[in-house]
Amino acid sequence: MPKLITCILLIFTMNACKTTNSQTQTQTTITPSITTKNTLNNNPAPLTAKQKAFNLYLEAAQQGNASAQVQLGYRYSRGIGIQKDDIQSVYWYRSAAQQGNPDGQANLGNMYRNGRGGLIQDNIKALELIKLSVAQNNSKGLNELGYMYLKGIAVEQDYELALELFLKSAKKGNKNSLGQIGYIYYKGLGLQKSYPAALSWFQKGAEKKDHYSQFMLGFTHYNGQGVTKDIELAIFWLNRAAKNGSSAAKSKLASMYDKGEID
Repeated sequence: MPKLITCILLIFTMNACKTTNSQTQTQTTITPSITTKNTLNNNPAPLTAKQKAFNLYLEAAQQGNASAQVQLGYRYSRGIGIQKDDIQSVYWYRSAAQQGNPDGQANLGNMYRNGRGGLIQDNIKALELIKLSVAQNNSKGLNELGYMYLKGIAVEQDYELALELFLKSAKKGNKNSLGQIGYIYYKGLGLQKSYPAALSWFQKGAEKKDHYSQFMLGFTHYNGQGVTKDIELAIFWLNRAAKNGSSAAKSKLASMYDKGEID
């Protein structure tokens, strides 16, 4: 009899541990809401508008709203209203993609292409997801597929098709495609090189805060490519690009400080 009681207690303990572990694993997939603390009096400090937006997106995402899940993924990838966390970004993009959301599919494809958020780089998986997005005529998917054809990633390099995809994406409002079109004209890829055409596209992208377009406007004005050399204007656009996250712009500005071109 004592042995029987001991066995029952052992089984109960093991099941309890499994339940606890299961609950712990489930909890790790849920992102907590933000509560900022005032370090002086320990009372919650007022949330910023971006933090309030994050919390509302979180509530909607946890209720299964795919658009909100994409927004969370984007905010985690950029550190908007929350600390940057690529793993959480992948989690929410995947949640949206599994519901057939084209933005989620395209963004998850981008994460696979770049090997971010704990993912092993997988260009084939990236291509599969991006094509699912393109099938829904999504601007982000069109831009991502255009980039893969531009660089020959998991597909045969095709500049003409890349340009066609970027133009479709730009027509649907994707700002990143504007810079890519400018790049094709700047380099003369599959067509005649044209600095004026490139600058026109870079200008359009820069006005929409595409940091690559802003960097290229700064770079071309610094070098006098297609325009009169203008250091002040170059600094203006390089600063804009750096503020929007361009590492190339930050590096160029640092070089200019080193050379004494900026006080």
